[in-house]
Amino acid sequence: MQGSCILHPHVIKAINVAGELGIPAVIHAMKGDLSTLYFRASKEYVLPVPDKTEDYDLLPVLALKTTIIYAHMGGLFGFREFMTIAAGHPNVYLDTSYNLVTIAEEIGLKRLSVYIKHLGADKFIFGSDHIIGLTPDNLLVKRQIEIIRELPRLSNEEKGIILSGNARRILRL
Repeated sequence: MQGSCILHPHVIKAINVAGELGIPAVIHAMKGDLSTLYFRASKEYVLPVPDKTEDYDLLPVLALKTTIIYAHMGGLFGFREFMTIAAGHPNVYLDTSYNLVTIAEEIGLKRLSVYIKHLGADKFIFGSDHIIGLTPDNLLVKRQIEIIRELPRLSNEEKGIILSGNARRILRL
């Protein structure tokens, strides 16, 4: 969406340098993301060939020392694939921003908590995303926190790990 391929040699180099510096890399990851239509409407912006899900699966191998955080859990249309990617790479985490609400509405809190429990709360990082003037009220940060707190199969400790524990650990706070 930002106009660069995640497997471009310059991107891979930047991701690896981030890892050498101990800085996590947050990467926009929303399969079938409708927000890209905004950029396609702009004549000044040229989109490359969209990244394939396999590219997101290969990047952690090309940057083994880098903590990679895939924002938006892969989106409503890709969260299952991105959970599989996170399961296969110890350096990959999923952030809950924006799509947590739409995913919870689509599959329900009980089923979402099963997915999270199965993968492990330690693979999720609370994140928020707000596009001023475009984000509906039901997607605001307050609702995202409520969803995490309402997940039925997760303990309070696991919810705390998602809401702040993982971020504190990764950022060494």
